[in-house]
Amino acid sequence: METIKTQVNISDNRRLVIDLQIPANIPTGKMDVVLVFPGHQKSPSKSARVLGAYKGRIRIGEDFDEHLGDKFWLGENNELSA
Repeated sequence: METIKTQVNISDNRRLVIDLQIPANIPTGKMDVVLVFPGHQKSPSKSARVLGAYKGRIRIGEDFDEHLGDKFWLGENNELSA
């Protein structure tokens, strides 16, 4: 696959005529041509993250730092399986 990039100006009559000098290593005959038009840029999210927005809403269990044990790591603990 070969790529040729050029900039064009689309006039008010919405017609585009492209005259390119194609390199000699490109075979003649029917070819697919792809035109890429820039899409509308998404505006940044209006609601930015706020530090501390969930303060006091998240609870960490008392046993958070405790050893989980081999049964947990080997997938043998059915208490946490749903």
